[in-house]
Amino acid sequence: MITWLNRWAERSRFQKFWGIVREIFWIDLLLIFEFHLDDDHAYNYSSSNNNDNPNILTDNTDNNNNITWKIATESDIDRMIYLGGYDIDSRQEMFMKSFVQNTYEYLLLGIREEMIHTYAVCAIRAKRMYGMFFRLEEDEAFISVCFTRQESRGQGWGPKCIREICRRCKAIEKKRVFIDISTANHASIRSAEKANAQKTDSGYYRIRIWKKDRLLPFGSYRNRF
Repeated sequence: MITWLNRWAERSRFQKFWGIVREIFWIDLLLIFEFHLDDDHAYNYSSSNNNDNPNILTDNTDNNNNITWKIATESDIDRMIYLGGYDIDSRQEMFMKSFVQNTYEYLLLGIREEMIHTYAVCAIRAKRMYGMFFRLEEDEAFISVCFTRQESRGQGWGPKCIREICRRCKAIEKKRVFIDISTANHASIRSAEKANAQKTDSGYYRIRIWKKDRLLPFGSYRNRF
């Protein structure tokens, strides 16, 4: 019975509503970081493409230890589920695959020696919010769902993945990239800081998300969802 109730709650409208309330009114549980791509030369797009697939790039700048950055496909997600250790199970399969089935976002994989070590999602047109999409400005992107395999932690994979996303965003003329992190997630906070993130205030949520169509139906806040 408890298992059934938990699964029902995860699918219910109440769960989605509660999530939005939590993000808006309990914003103090999150730290919001911002990457200013115009201000940091480290985000120049320096990876080299050694094949004919623009979604797969090899980074030769990491102390001669080649890293392949790849935009994930459904088969990559199937592989991670099969191998285990990627915080993805059968219940999350459709959720993870939804990142590769639309044009709003993509799932980036960090690979070395055929092993997927890390992944993160980059929203380039709209950020997910509990069953809805929050439209981003043309020069913005948003990073989320960052994860590094247990055996690969402590090797700098998190910052590398964030920097690669920033390079890709800079290449398509994005100027700002946001990421929100739980105040309790110290490892992710360190990763963002190592990737040259700058802590910003909570205005991204408190103002831009709360002032939706029915509250501020004009200007840059119009039709945000």
